[in-house]
Amino acid sequence: MKPLLFFVCTLALMLFEQCPSKKMPPVIVSGEYDCEKQALEITFAKSIRTGDKIATVDDAKDLFIRSGVTAFAFEEFKSLLTAKCRKQVVAALNDSTVEFRFASLQDIQGRLTFAGNQPVLVDGQPSFTGASIRSNALIEVPPAVWASVDLGRLGLIEPDPDTKLKLEFNESRVSIWLSRGCVALRTQRGVSGEIYNDKYAPQRSNPQSPGLLKACIAGQSVLTPPAGQFIARLITRNNQPIIVNGDSANTGASVFTGAALETAPDQSASVNLGPLGTLDIAPNTKLVLTYAEKTSYVKVVIVFGCAVLTTKKKTTGEVATEIEGTLATTNPAKGGALDICLPLGGTAATVGQGVAAGAGAGAGSPAGASASGSGGLIRLPDWLRWPASKQEVYPVIFSFQFPVVKFHFLEKGKMNTNRPEEAIRSRGGPSCMRQTSNLRLSCFDGTEINLIPPKRKK
Repeated sequence: MKPLLFFVCTLALMLFEQCPSKKMPPVIVSGEYDCEKQALEITFAKSIRTGDKIATVDDAKDLFIRSGVTAFAFEEFKSLLTAKCRKQVVAALNDSTVEFRFASLQDIQGRLTFAGNQPVLVDGQPSFTGASIRSNALIEVPPAVWASVDLGRLGLIEPDPDTKLKLEFNESRVSIWLSRGCVALRTQRGVSGEIYNDKYAPQRSNPQSPGLLKACIAGQSVLTPPAGQFIARLITRNNQPIIVNGDSANTGASVFTGAALETAPDQSASVNLGPLGTLDIAPNTKLVLTYAEKTSYVKVVIVFGCAVLTTKKKTTGEVATEIEGTLATTNPAKGGALDICLPLGGTAATVGQGVAAGAGAGAGSPAGASASGSGGLIRLPDWLRWPASKQEVYPVIFSFQFPVVKFHFLEKGKMNTNRPEEAIRSRGGPSCMRQTSNLRLSCFDGTEINLIPPKRKK
């Protein structure tokens, strides 16, 4: 009788845990932060029940604490608010319909990769793969060394061996002053590129579309890459076309570095990267692929959707979004695989949780494949799962309308932070998916939810 009673009680506890009647905690502080003016306005606070304009975020600390927020949670919120604002600025810089521009983004920097037996000189100092390249850098590539500088959402610079140049860039322009050798400059849409050499007029690219410029000093010519240089090839599911650089492409099509690829909701694809690895693309995905065999480097920038980048040994793989920048890299000593997903309209991606494979990434995967069918494991129904341990957190909901970040700071409560997306949905919240942390969620209605602990863990 006792075992039966224990089973009944356990089942009741499980059902209570999954009960969808729970609601999100009440709001204790709401407001707006203007990224451009750096001004905070509190539209509701539990302590005073009225709106208030605050000169700075720090000035709002007492109001938050009187509303029931701990000092530690407020500091975490302040850091989050600054980060959300920063994402909105970067997103605006990529949106041609937004006229707002910051004078300079001081943290924009490039990333160096090279292949050869000598380091590249940056401002006279030996530099190696992974080194940061800042604006106004003087770069000198030795003979027999192949190098590239990845400028993220701005573009890619590929100097030939025995080349010397000066590089300047900001959020919307890349300029190269070439004094020796040859260089290729690839720019993304919204970025203007220019190369000055010994000719009177510089070469310039049109910022309305992705650009490619090549230039040499008189008497020199672009060198042929090492023998065996390859071109990536496309493989589509059932040989159905996808979009590559705005045109329809089928299995066997060439995919050049810098290509933009887009799959339909019922189509998936793969890109054979030869000695570098493979890229599997899920349905309803748009991304930009950059690769360089001579420096053993592959980068995937997700615009929306899901993908899996698999790199071979001695190749560095990187996944990123235009807003967040680089999110994960593979170890070239071992190779590896990187999963990444970004909801359409979202600003934060999920990395490394098998979500891309579950979304049907790859030419051999059926569109809309479910993650629950992989690995040979049976996924228990929600109501049969053992109740997970809960953590006390403040949920904070962020929404965006550039240049304003709106927020709703909710009362703290206990929540299953091992599966926060289910906990939010069961309380009537939006459908979300976890990001790189279980305490950060990106939701399909365009909002983001962060779960802030009330105090620091010991």
